[in-house]
Amino acid sequence: MYLSALLPLALLGGPVHEIRTGDAPQYSTTGLRVAVGDTVRWDATERHPLTFDGESGGPYASGAHERTLTELGRLAFYCVVHGAPGGSGMSGLVTVGDANAPPAITIERETAEPRDGQLVVFSALAADPERIPPRVTWDLDGDGRFEPHLSGVSAGARYGPGTHTVLARATDDLGLIADSRLAFTVPAATATAPAAEAPAPPPVTPRGVTAPVLRVRADRTIRLATLRRRGLRVVVTSGTAGRVTAELRDTRGRRFARVTATVRDGAPVTLRLRSPRMPAGRARLLVRTADGRSISRALTVRR
Repeated sequence: MYLSALLPLALLGGPVHEIRTGDAPQYSTTGLRVAVGDTVRWDATERHPLTFDGESGGPYASGAHERTLTELGRLAFYCVVHGAPGGSGMSGLVTVGDANAPPAITIERETAEPRDGQLVVFSALAADPERIPPRVTWDLDGDGRFEPHLSGVSAGARYGPGTHTVLARATDDLGLIADSRLAFTVPAATATAPAAEAPAPPPVTPRGVTAPVLRVRADRTIRLATLRRRGLRVVVTSGTAGRVTAELRDTRGRRFARVTATVRDGAPVTLRLRSPRMPAGRARLLVRTADGRSISRALTVRR
C-alpha cells in the first residue's frame, strides 16, 4: 500500500500530510482522508512509539516516519504505550480515496428538568467510521429546517409549556448525513395566588444560541493558469481559535489541493490552494475547522 519514504517527494508528486504528537496521549489528527500518491508523515517518539494494525514491523520510536500511499484502502495506526489495535486509546485512521460510511449521532439533553422559559441546552455525540469529525447542525424547533448558523456539538433554546422536538444532523466530509431526534416536555407552571394580579408574560418561542462564526471568502471562478501559478486565494474567518483546513476537489470528490493553517483569536487567515493537476470544469471548495464545522462552496475552473 505504500512506497519507501526514501523516494524523493518530487518524483511522487503528492502532498505531505503531518500527524503530530505532544505531551498529551493523543494524535493531532485521528482521522485523515488522502488521495492516492499522497505522503503521510507521523511524529514517532519514544514517548509515543508508533505501529500499525495488522503489521509485524515497528514500533517506530525515533524521528519522523513517512509512507507514500499508492493504493485505495485504510491504514490504522496507534501508540504502543497509550493505544491498542482496533481504534482504542491513542490511535487513528488514514483513508486513501473516497471509501466512506455514514456517520452516527445521538442527542443528550443537558438540562435535566426544563421549566417554562428556561434555557434548555443540548449536546450531540457524533462519530464517523473514517474518524474525521463530522459537522453538526441543529433544528431546535422541529420544523425540519436545520439552521446554518447553529453548528457545533452543543446548542440551546428557550421553550414554553408543551412537547417539543429537537433534531441534530451530522454531515461527514463527503456529504453523507445522519439525523437524531429528541422529544421532551416542558410542564406548565404551577398556578399560585399572587398578591396582586400581574399581566401574563408573552409566550416564549425557541431561540437558538449563536455558534462561533465561520466565514469563507473565495472567488467563484478562477482560471486554470492562475490556479497553477498563484493558487486560489481563500480567506477564512473563524470565531474560535484552532486549525482550519481548505481542500479543492472535483465533482467526483477527488482532492487536488489541501492547505492547513492555524487561526488565532478569531482573526482572518489567508490560504492559497495551488494545483498543477486540476482540470478545467466544475469544482468544490471545502473548508473545515477542528471542532467539526465546515463550509462547502461550488466554483468553476476556466481555461
